[in-house]
Amino acid sequence: MGWLDIIPLLQKALPLLARAVPMLEVFINTRGNAREEMRTTLDQFSTQLRGELAASTTNHAELSDAIAANNEHLKILSADLTRLRTVTEEQSTRLATSEAQIQTMAGTLRTLLILTGVLLVVCIVLLILLLKHHA
Repeated sequence: MGWLDIIPLLQKALPLLARAVPMLEVFINTRGNAREEMRTTLDQFSTQLRGELAASTTNHAELSDAIAANNEHLKILSADLTRLRTVTEEQSTRLATSEAQIQTMAGTLRTLLILTGVLLVVCIVLLILLLKHHA
């Protein structure tokens, strides 16, 4: 096949190429539009993402403030709890001392009651002896 045979083939392909050029132009324009649409979509997405990040930062700041306030409350509660433990320990010591004193007093009272009973019996025996002696 020589150069002369290529010319009729090019003549047959020329109408096809003439039709393909507008299609190629439309394809290139749609790709350009798609890029613009993609840029627009990405811009919208980045704007939304920035807004959500700003909201998240605000929420994080509020959460940090709430945690700081709770830490202050926990410090106060911890101090109160320590004070209450100290008071409870002091009261436990006082209670133990009072119980020991009550036990001592109860022992002393029992001894006094026994001695009083013995003394009463001795007095009654002496009274009976005295009455027998006078009678």
